Amino acid sequence: MISVASTTFTDAAGNDNADGSEGNNTATITVDTVLPTIALSSSATNLKAGQTATITFTISESVIDFAVGDITVSGGTLSSF
Repeated sequence: MISVASTTFTDAAGNDNADGSEGNNTATITVDTVLPTIALSSSATNLKAGQTATITFTISESVIDFAVGDITVSGGTLSSF
């Protein structure tokens, strides 16, 4: 929580800030410090050349910037992302 004590500053006209009875002088800010996690699952465990599998990405919270460029693939290709 952030709070500004009453009558600690004045405006250009010389008015003190509110004493709390005239308005709210506190704010509560929540900061998300929990890192998101990601789990991968596949519709197949072994593939032969030419076969495909569906890979599912499950993220623990809503994200806005997860993109195909964030993924590293070895031994195959990623499509229909």
